[in-house]
Amino acid sequence: MTSPRALPIAALLFAAALSACSDSATGPLDGFSNAAALRGSSSSPNSPTTDRIRLIARLTPPASGTFRSAKGKAKWDSREANTKREIEYDVEHLQPGMAIEFFLDGVRVGSATTNMYGQAEIEFETEDGQPVPESVLGLTVDVRTTDGTVIVAGAFPAT
Repeated sequence: MTSPRALPIAALLFAAALSACSDSATGPLDGFSNAAALRGSSSSPNSPTTDRIRLIARLTPPASGTFRSAKGKAKWDSREANTKREIEYDVEHLQPGMAIEFFLDGVRVGSATTNMYGQAEIEFETEDGQPVPESVLGLTVDVRTTDGTVIVAGAFPAT
């Protein structure tokens, strides 16, 4: 998760409650690298730089969808020459207790249940031994109901 120094107490409580609700059935991003080709990395893994690279995908509901007030974002972060990476999904303005699934380039990467405020979040970090793509340039992101209805969708920048 994000550094506790950067979060207000309410956000920490939300994160703790949410992590208790997460119910990913398989390892996060398992099979992703086999299921979708990774785009070119914005930072070479052999680069001596320790610059931080952050890409954000804004997620909005389809115009004709039933979740018109929903919104979300996906953040991908790389540091220390792309050896430490994380990807995080956030979605809000949904019904409390709703089971949802998270996708990256059409591949299911996890699931969660919205908290009492209609919010859900999942996060994967290489520092925790979880697979995170080396690059997400141009990849699509969407959050769906368990029956496949798109709640919100977007894409990471292509360049």
